[in-house]
Order: sequence, then C-alpha cells, then structure tokens
Amino acid sequence: MDQSRRTLLVGVAGVGLLGTKDSDAKPVSKQTFKTCLNAAEEGLVPGDPNIQTKTLQAAIDKAANAGLPLFLPKGDYLVGRINLPEGLTLFSYPDQAQIFLIGQESGFFASNLNSLTLSGLFISGKKAALSEERGLINGTDLKNIRIENCQLSDSNANGLHLERSGGQIFENVIEQIEATGIFSNDSHGLDIHANIVRRCNNNGIQVWRSEKGHDGSLIRSNRIELIAAKNGGTGQNGNGINLFRSGDVIVSGNMVSDCAFSAIRANSTSNVQIQNNACTKLGETAIYAEFAFDGAIISGNLIDSAVVGISATNFNEGGRLCVIQGNLVRNILKEIENRSLAIGIYAEADSTITGNTIESVRSFGILIGHGQYLRDLVVSGNLVRDADVGIGYSAQIEGCKFIISNNLLSGITGTAIQPLILSADGYSKVDTQLKEGQQIVINNVIS
Repeated sequence: MDQSRRTLLVGVAGVGLLGTKDSDAKPVSKQTFKTCLNAAEEGLVPGDPNIQTKTLQAAIDKAANAGLPLFLPKGDYLVGRINLPEGLTLFSYPDQAQIFLIGQESGFFASNLNSLTLSGLFISGKKAALSEERGLINGTDLKNIRIENCQLSDSNANGLHLERSGGQIFENVIEQIEATGIFSNDSHGLDIHANIVRRCNNNGIQVWRSEKGHDGSLIRSNRIELIAAKNGGTGQNGNGINLFRSGDVIVSGNMVSDCAFSAIRANSTSNVQIQNNACTKLGETAIYAEFAFDGAIISGNLIDSAVVGISATNFNEGGRLCVIQGNLVRNILKEIENRSLAIGIYAEADSTITGNTIESVRSFGILIGHGQYLRDLVVSGNLVRDADVGIGYSAQIEGCKFIISNNLLSGITGTAIQPLILSADGYSKVDTQLKEGQQIVINNVIS
C-alpha cells in the first residue's frame, strides 16, 4: 500500500503500543507518535456481541482530553451514537477494526470542531435504521476534518453527511448507500479526492449550498460508478457528481460510469471548472451546466455513451457563459422516453464551442439554441463525424448573433449545417436567409 495512505499509523507499531502482531500492519510514513491509547486497554472488547457504546465513548473522551490518538485493535464492535470531540484522532489498520452501528440514533457525530481525524475504520450501517439526511458519519461546523482510508457501507441514508465544513476526504471506499455517498452542504474548501464511491441509490457525491455563493471545493481523481435514481425526479438524483449553487468548484480527473442520469451535473453554479474527467455509460446528459449557472469551463473530458454529451442550457433561467473546449464525445446514440434528440454538444448563450471531436451521434453533432434562447455563440474548429445533422441552430429568433466557422463535418447522413424550429415534440428543418453581421457561417469543410 502507498505510504501516504496511512500517515496516522506511523511508528506506533514500532514502539509496541498497539498490541497487534499482524504481519501487514506496517508503519508507512516518517511521522511518529510518542504514545497513544489502545481502546482494548480501556475496556473495549473485540468481538463482544454486546453493545459497547459507553466503553468506546469513554475511551474516545479520554484520548481527546489527553491529546493522544486512540487505536482500535482488530475485531468487530457494536455501537450506537458516538460523539467525536475536539482534536480526536481515531484510527485502526484498514479492514481490521469493523464497527457496526445499531439503532436509529446510531452514527458518529461531530460539531463545532477545529480538527478531527478518522483513519482506517470500517463502519457499517447494516444494523442501523438511520433517519433521512443523516449519515454513518455526520459533521457540522468542522474547520478541518480528515477522513482517510476508511470504508463506509450499508447505510439506509447517506454515507458521509457534512454541513458547513472543510477539510479532506480521501482514499475511502463508500458503497451500498441508500441516498448519497458523500453529501456536503455549505462547505468551505472541502477536498474530496481519490475515493471510490459506488452502488449509491440517488447520488455519488453532492456538493450543495443553501444559497448561491462561493464554495471552493475540489472534487478530483475519484472513481464513481453504479449510481441509481431511486427517488426519481428530472435530474436531482442519479448523478455521479451533483453540484447545486456551489461557486468556484473544480471537478477534475474523475472516472464516472453507469449513472442513471449524469456523470457531472452543475445546477445554478458560478465559475465551475469540469476538466479531464472520463464519463461513460450515462442514462441522460453526461456533463450538464444548467439553470442559473454563470461561468463554466468544460474541457478535456472524454464522454462515451449517453443521450447528450455536454449541455450548457437554461438561458431562460439565466444560464450562460461557458467554454466547451477540447472534449472527445462519442457514441451518443441512446434515446429516452419523450425525447428523441441525441446530441453531442448543446449550448444556448454567451459560449464558445471549439476544438472538440464528436463521433457517432444519432441526431446532432452540435446544436445551438432552442426557440428564442440563442445569443452570442461561437462554434469553431470542431470535428464532427458520423451524425445525422452536423451542426444545427435555432432559426426562431431575430437579431441573434453566432458564428459557425472552420469546422470539419464528415460522414453526415443528413444536412451538414441546418437551421431548425425546435419544439417539445422534436424539430423541423427550415430554410432561412442568414443576415450579415448577425449570423456568420463560413469556411466549414464538408466531406
């Protein structure tokens, strides 16, 4: 295992304080603890079939008051509600200490803390009946939470639930979650990276805000897969990564697959960057900037198999200002109920679509505008191969301005560049006279 994964465990085994002789329990960094508390020496009994909430809580409180880490030795533990105090470091070797929550009020809870570290823990909610909007781990107003190398599973609510918190969530496995794997509301500078999130019934990772504003979270290098939309809706569920009202968020380098709706959905966000993600096998739009979003960079992503590859939409709600650049979009061939348009890239207002490669699209390689919702768009330097229509644009508004130039359109089975009238029932092709100074279509290569 990489040495950075277990920084808390360093040196403790070497000084003989953990009471474990497991051959794979190896120290992994240069940091050392002079001493720590062993929960077994504080009365916790590994494998005891009885509930040990009070014993574990007492050991946690003692360790925090002494400023010492608390080690959980190998074994199974049944506990109810555990309150996590200021400065606590609670850790074990991965896959050894297994904590089973039991009862409706069970779970780990922390609030109003400057620091908290959890490392190497296995926490299961299989025996718990958690209320909605709860998690196996719950944090409120935490300045610096650190959850690393843990496994959270079998929650009938969320896996991790945070409110108004910052810190690092990394290298965890979160799976078999009824609602959302990682849910954060009103976070500040949260770093969510290198986690595996899978088999969640509503969303993989959600970063939301109560009101639109700066968030600054990083969501990077996670593997997210098998996300359902059990609670239904038109897109609030079924997403690998779901942003809502969260400004200045960077979503990069994630691998997202097999989601009922989107790989990455940014609703009403500002200045979001969605870059270099691999998005495959999506049930609707792979990458979405929608509703009242303002400012999005969608670049360098690989998209394979969806109904729509990339969509920057809802100018009617104020959605505008997007750069869609350098993406590879392919195999956009699916159809869903009441919607037959398969589209590689779609945009409505104040956006550039440039340098993208789009291949194998059932309907439109690129489509801009819908009805009157089209303003100031540049479509330039793209390659579109094997589509019904290469580039389509709305012909239903007077005075709109756009440029379609220097694109290569190859293997188009229908019309290469087509004005359209679009409605909820589909689209119809029309002939229209382009007006100089408003609409410019030049230097495109059609083969």
